[in-house]
Amino acid sequence: MLLTRTNGLFQPWTKRWVVFQQPTQACELVVYSNDNPRSWKQLVLLTLDPRLVVVYRAFSKTRSYVLCVAISNQPQLYLAGRSEAHIQSWMAAVRDTLWPPSPSVAVEKSLAGSYLVSVIDNSYSIRAGLLGTYGHLSLTDRKLTLCHPQTGHVVQEWYLRTLKRLALVPQVSPEDKEKVFAIYAGGSVSTTTNLIPL
Repeated sequence: MLLTRTNGLFQPWTKRWVVFQQPTQACELVVYSNDNPRSWKQLVLLTLDPRLVVVYRAFSKTRSYVLCVAISNQPQLYLAGRSEAHIQSWMAAVRDTLWPPSPSVAVEKSLAGSYLVSVIDNSYSIRAGLLGTYGHLSLTDRKLTLCHPQTGHVVQEWYLRTLKRLALVPQVSPEDKEKVFAIYAGGSVSTTTNLIPL
């Protein structure tokens, strides 16, 4: 159960049941009322075409941990969780349903000592074209590399000589302790990433 809000900007957050189903090639996201489970009422049905969907961390003035499901760059549904780890687990569930990760890429990356990460979107990540980006992050003596979980292709590289520092970001929720870090480049926070150990 999550707090939800549809695409209206001034709608209140409401507790709802969210269900993912995949009857065909596309995924369906269904939101039900939070009444008696025997008499659930369907409130929202979104058909998610993987080619048109973006799932990303969104900003809210009233909630700290929010994700947005957008179709053709139009926000359709916002979901709020209790912690970064909670909302990232929802993002992973949506992404794995829409874009199943390649088992061979996952094995290759885990043997190479990479971490599965998801960008916590901010103004820099949007400007850099990294909105909704996630994948396997690995470190060598020269660079950080983020690879796509389906194809293994490089999404982004950061050369260590161009970075000011990497640092863990203190978190309020105990669930998130030592799971969020920032990449500092060029005098500002470049990208903040949530690490999820494999």
